[in-house]
Amino acid sequence: MTLLVCSARSLGSAPTDPDLGTGLVNHDGVNVSRNDRVAVTLAGALHAPEQRLGRVAAEQVDWSNPRVVCIAADYTRYDLAAAGMSHHRVDMVVYRRYGDDLVTLELAASVAGGCDSSVARRPEGARSASPARRAVSEVLTQVGGAVQELYEELDARLLDLGEGHSVELQHYVAYRRRRNFACVRVLAREQTLVVFLRVDPTTVQLVPGWTRDVRKIGHHGTGELEVRIASVEDLDRSMSLLRTSYAAAA
Repeated sequence: MTLLVCSARSLGSAPTDPDLGTGLVNHDGVNVSRNDRVAVTLAGALHAPEQRLGRVAAEQVDWSNPRVVCIAADYTRYDLAAAGMSHHRVDMVVYRRYGDDLVTLELAASVAGGCDSSVARRPEGARSASPARRAVSEVLTQVGGAVQELYEELDARLLDLGEGHSVELQHYVAYRRRRNFACVRVLAREQTLVVFLRVDPTTVQLVPGWTRDVRKIGHHGTGELEVRIASVEDLDRSMSLLRTSYAAAA
């Protein structure tokens, strides 16, 4: 497998922030909008070996299963969509700087590209996953239409808060900026959505059946406040909490 590591900075420069700015310029001198950043980064990464090492060396690279790792300070939903249109495996990594001597890297999203996991075969004799390990998208197919519509409304409102994007993980869907600002689970038996938020429970009035302090309770996802949403009315009254969590994840 060939591993390519790239960043928005490697494409060129921007007048304000080369990693987040809206004025990226590629090697051909063409202006690149922020929405096209990842697409151009992928194209540049695939041509980088020939540009930097020469054609002879590039022809010796095994391109049968390339994997691209993009590193930037943040990503938008458009970046995630661009990565999904690639035919290659793309890992989107977020970096954070602490002072002058510490940098952390965190995987924000991983897109399989042309690899279709839905057709992967299970080894003979292997047991199917237990209900507790079902993905959110699978659980949604087994709940009522009202819950599906409620989830779609919640999803739309979370993404409309700003430059966030969603990533479906094994047990929940994470909504991220630099960090998670919401983690959503679907409880099929209770026909309810559970959202974990980055909100200090001591700053809100807890209401039994709606909000709960989970700082000392183990749960899937990140967040200190649990919010249960079973209706549009619950979603409406939760909006201020969603906005607070979104702001805290900057």
